[in-house]
Amino acid sequence: MERRQFCKLAAASAGAWFIRSRAAAATSLIGQQVRLVVPFPAGGPTDIVARPIGQLLAEATGATIIIDNRGGAGGTIAADAVAKSVPDGRTLMMATVGTH
Repeated sequence: MERRQFCKLAAASAGAWFIRSRAAAATSLIGQQVRLVVPFPAGGPTDIVARPIGQLLAEATGATIIIDNRGGAGGTIAADAVAKSVPDGRTLMMATVGTH
């Protein structure tokens, strides 16, 4: 087997495995609650962006997206809440350049 053929076969196998594992992860969120933590108060620019993103995430995964506004301390309060959350992959943070 030539090197080029081997590389193509390896890349195709890895891609198929990745797609299969991502599809399984997406189906595991159906009916679950996912928390999207926004490090700014409700009604601000980041919240205005986070809500449509949450809607798109809900449609794509079948999960219920909860927007959790945790304003204060330049995003540190929200980052602390996310860092201390249960490591189950259902807590996300809406990051901005100002908070990171």
